Amino acid sequence: MKKVIFTLLGLAIVAAGVMVYMLQHHEAKSYAKEIKPQVITHLQKEFHDVSSVTFTEEKLLSKKRIQISGYVNNNKALGFSVTTSYPAGDIESELVVDQELFDQLK
Repeated sequence: MKKVIFTLLGLAIVAAGVMVYMLQHHEAKSYAKEIKPQVITHLQKEFHDVSSVTFTEEKLLSKKRIQISGYVNNNKALGFSVTTSYPAGDIESELVVDQELFDQLK
């Protein structure tokens, strides 16, 4: 009987952990969706000749930080990565752009 109780308790703890992770992951994805227009605007202000921005990945880095990656002008070599905190973060200070993008568009 004790084995069953401990097994059920263990399963409940694992299920609760998975639920918390899924909720945080969903929250980060939602925030990434909100911040993408700001990333586009920032790239267009910072670099000339940015005609299109393609997002490739949103990654949850920690409980309150996400990384959004992609490339510009349909050229995968012109990549960028933004790391920001949510729910309120400043993307300008944390924008990391590939050197090739910087050289071509600055």
